[in-house]
Amino acid sequence: LVLLGPAFLLLVFAHAILLDCQIFVVLVFILLGR
Repeated sequence: LVLLGPAFLLLVFAHAILLDCQIFVVLVFILLGR
């Protein structure tokens, strides 16, 4: 559990960063489309 905890949090954090990047790219495309 000691090793699984930090690794799980890091995985969730990395997944959140990827989602933020996808949302940012979509927003950029929307702004360029106008």
